[in-house]
Amino acid sequence: MKIIAFLFAIILLAQVNANSQTVQCQMDLMGSANRGEVCAQGDTDCIADLKSLGKCTNTCAVNNNQDQQKTTSCVQQNCPVQNPTVQKFKNEFIGCLKNSSSSSTLALSGFLIGLFAMLI
Repeated sequence: MKIIAFLFAIILLAQVNANSQTVQCQMDLMGSANRGEVCAQGDTDCIADLKSLGKCTNTCAVNNNQDQQKTTSCVQQNCPVQNPTVQKFKNEFIGCLKNSSSSSTLALSGFLIGLFAMLI
């Protein structure tokens, strides 16, 4: 599943030119999570919170038709995390979306699909 997420990330990067900083920010975060760098090995609370955040973020994106601004707001309001490490990851993810100069639906969709596939 991680290979699928990685391949999708490469395809996403190749397809999106307009918003490269946002995409790079999202790709860096996804890569970090994919490499197991977000949660310490064996930290089940962190891993569970990260999975919960991924599912909640995906739900927000689906419910808001992948609209980046609405999804960002939904994640901020409806996706609480308890673990400080996951909170930092969430803040960085939201920062990526907020730094976007325009709505990048493809980048958001790619990030969410990659994160969700990685966490399964």
